[in-house]
Amino acid sequence: MNANASGEIDRGACGGALTGADAPMPAMNIRACAQTVTERAKPSTSEFLSRMSRELRSPLNEILGFAQLMESGSAPTLPAETESIARILQAGRHLLALIDEAIDPAETDSKEVQVSRKPGPPDGVLAPATSYVQSGTRRRTVLYVEDDPANMKLVEQLIARRPDIALLTATTGKDGVELARATRPAAILMDINLPDITGYEALLLLREDPVTADIPVVAISANALPHDTRNGFRAGFFRYLTKPIKINEFMDTLNAVIEFAEQGESPRG
Repeated sequence: MNANASGEIDRGACGGALTGADAPMPAMNIRACAQTVTERAKPSTSEFLSRMSRELRSPLNEILGFAQLMESGSAPTLPAETESIARILQAGRHLLALIDEAIDPAETDSKEVQVSRKPGPPDGVLAPATSYVQSGTRRRTVLYVEDDPANMKLVEQLIARRPDIALLTATTGKDGVELARATRPAAILMDINLPDITGYEALLLLREDPVTADIPVVAISANALPHDTRNGFRAGFFRYLTKPIKINEFMDTLNAVIEFAEQGESPRG
């Protein structure tokens, strides 16, 4: 409930339902006032939680992402290095668990995003992850739209493990849409918080253009509250991956989206 500098209830926050600055506030009006203030606070609370989750997850994406790369690399490491990597991963995952515990349960509902146009599994059902696509037929192209250099580098190193995939990159939503129109990649990886337009707006532009309408788009975002994931599926993303990136989940998703693209009527990439 809002209060002024002297600790009194801010009657203006209750929609001016009470008259007279010194008028007593009946219990019924207090309850109504509390409900009004709570309802008005919901959007700002949700935005604050989303922003906090995003700001905390972004640096953790670099810490956990590159540590996972080191852990799963083909080059052998010394026992001391292996232990150090394990400690970094343990500490990073502990911090991530604290973030989830502190922020996610306090989440309030936010406005739902409506974009959905094909393609992608219906109703947010994840496509099954199967074995990696066998190379040897032809190379596929994947476009990654991301403005953060560290996140870009991480995904570049992950894609490098798939010699059957060529990676294109763009750092703004509009550039990503234009590049998708020009190259028609097999799949698109899309950040949500881009410097010009959001990933949702970029998805809508792709869906409205017949040239790109059938390209599956995977969201990769630090917006990781439950309503963010729900909005992502309802908007029509093929999958919605949250940062910090989990390497196994990322590679499974990459495999699934490539297989999904290969099932399309006309080949691309």
